[in-house]
Amino acid sequence: MQNNPLNKIQSIISPWQEKVKDLFSKIKDQFGRDRSVIGIDVGTSSVKVIQMENVDGKLTAVKSAFVDIGGVPGSQEEALASLKTALIGIDTKGAKVVAIVNCLQTCTRKIVAPHMPKKELTQAVRWEAKNAIPFSIDEALMDFEILGEVTDKNTRKLVVAVAAAPKGTVNKLLSLFFKADVEISALIPVSLSLQNLIAASKEQDQEIIAIVEMGASVTELNIYREGQLAFSRKLPVAGDDITKAMTSTLMSGQGKVELSLEEAEKIKRDCGIPTGEATELVDGKILPSQILSLVRPCIEQLAGEIERSFDFYREESHGGSVGKIILYGGGANLKGLAEALKSELDVDVEIGNALEHIEALPKAIVARADAGARFDLAVGAALNKGDKINLLPIELKEKTKRLVENVSLKGIAVGVVVSLLLFYAGMHVQLRGHNKKKDALELEQRTLQPQLDELRKKISINGILKDKPYWEDVLKEISHLVPAEVYLTYLKAEGSTLRLKGDILNSDEGAQAVLSGFMLALEEGIFENVSLVTTQKRPENTSISTFEITCGIE
Repeated sequence: MQNNPLNKIQSIISPWQEKVKDLFSKIKDQFGRDRSVIGIDVGTSSVKVIQMENVDGKLTAVKSAFVDIGGVPGSQEEALASLKTALIGIDTKGAKVVAIVNCLQTCTRKIVAPHMPKKELTQAVRWEAKNAIPFSIDEALMDFEILGEVTDKNTRKLVVAVAAAPKGTVNKLLSLFFKADVEISALIPVSLSLQNLIAASKEQDQEIIAIVEMGASVTELNIYREGQLAFSRKLPVAGDDITKAMTSTLMSGQGKVELSLEEAEKIKRDCGIPTGEATELVDGKILPSQILSLVRPCIEQLAGEIERSFDFYREESHGGSVGKIILYGGGANLKGLAEALKSELDVDVEIGNALEHIEALPKAIVARADAGARFDLAVGAALNKGDKINLLPIELKEKTKRLVENVSLKGIAVGVVVSLLLFYAGMHVQLRGHNKKKDALELEQRTLQPQLDELRKKISINGILKDKPYWEDVLKEISHLVPAEVYLTYLKAEGSTLRLKGDILNSDEGAQAVLSGFMLALEEGIFENVSLVTTQKRPENTSISTFEITCGIE
């Protein structure tokens, strides 16, 4: 057995470890090696922002913001003001910023393409996708991710997820971030953000799940199988459609009932989808049963579109069946929606909570009852990996790539500095170790000196036969092999056999390990037949073990 140097030098290197750690932390802060990640979701009705950093080795939410967008829906001025408000106190400089791009035309499709290198695949994917996206491919910004391979008629082909967004939508969003002085690292679709969320949650263990992300103006259905996107589709019913349905004119025994958009939105948030059992007027204007009659067609249409999507997926996947629906987005918290969909579809439906899958500092998450369902896209954006789909224009991608390369070079410089510091610390430790060993050898020499003198006298009197050991070399060999923890107290030569006795001081490795290492070292030298006679702890001091061994001389 060989001695473990880590245990011996631990007490010496510890002070240096703290110094190196402190310096490394300062250099890392200077160069921003561990950049924070900021996920941003600019929706129709609100802006959600979450900032995550590495805390104790885990990606942790440190700040978040939720700001409603007022004024006219779709107003860039209102969206910009809300975005700037949401970013107050969040430092985007040097951070990796990932945003969501979403509109009625933005989509993700699965296609099958010929097996070829990725550089050549770009053009093939664009050709295959032209019939899969719902708008002109000339007006599209596209990116793709290889999901896997399939064999079709003994030919290997690639399964590819292709995301596309209209250039106009992307440019409008980039203009918004430019005016807010935010530099974007990546733009990702809803489907990828939700896939990132699934990867961080227990839901990835579910074989097939469907996620319905219902915003104010866009609802998207995505089906995931074992955490990988299997189907994606926009649905024609969103939160604003339910609000507008409630503004339809009703004739009743009380006369004509007609709600404004503001009144309908308030009632929708307060009451949701009524059961129809209550009989009191809501806000003094409309009965719960009347609200139900107004919104029922929307809910039935939504359920019907989801069921059609499930049927299409089941046929495409040859029997794949969705086991659960998870609702996210502002519409997820509509009271009674989950129950209504479960009743219509006969599938388990639950409201998602994106925040339960991540670490968060105290008070890092805004205090809203609906935050868990509405932060899904922002959290998914913050969890995005750099090798995934990115719908930024190519020139901005290249700029981001150069930035990453510059940060990497700075990281290498930091590594060189730290390596030099560790080398210096290691040399210092080795020097101290050599000094310690030197002191031990000097003590060993002083202990053995009387016996060496006695042996020299016997040698000078009796002489040494040619076939006998040369004892001076023997003793020198022993002095070089004795570990620092071992002190010899007795040495006796009997012909070609040596008898050694000594003490072993308390060691982190244990007395037996030290003694075994000493005996192995003797065997590897000029000695043979090394045998242990006795070993035991001293009764008066259990931290010291005594031993006796014998060995022959080759």
